[in-house]
Amino acid sequence: MAMLNAPFATACRLASESIDAFEGALRAGLLDPALVFASAKGVLQWGSSPAALFATSAYRFPNRNALIDEAGAITYAELDRRTDAIAAGLQIRLNDRSVHAARPPVLGLLCRNHRGFALGHLAAIKLGADVVLL
Repeated sequence: MAMLNAPFATACRLASESIDAFEGALRAGLLDPALVFASAKGVLQWGSSPAALFATSAYRFPNRNALIDEAGAITYAELDRRTDAIAAGLQIRLNDRSVHAARPPVLGLLCRNHRGFALGHLAAIKLGADVVLL
């Protein structure tokens, strides 16, 4: 009889663990509908790249500071807008040079520790370029 109860006991234990995990995710805010929507929107727009993380933060927390350096603070929304503009400018420059390769462009990035690095790197990712850190 104990053999028959083993699968049932295992199923009950797994169900209890699943409920605990669900309650933990709910308490942590991971199941917040706004967060889920923002994450889905970011992933749909940028795939599984780091740009999706910043886009998700821009949708969810547009007025929160994304980074702070010696020039001041930049919000997630401002970071998203600036990197979109830089990526568009890079795309125009690449099109002007008649670069029509089958593979993505390779961009070198040389910056010190300030917003220029974050802006350039994220813009290159949004462009779909491979980035070489110099």
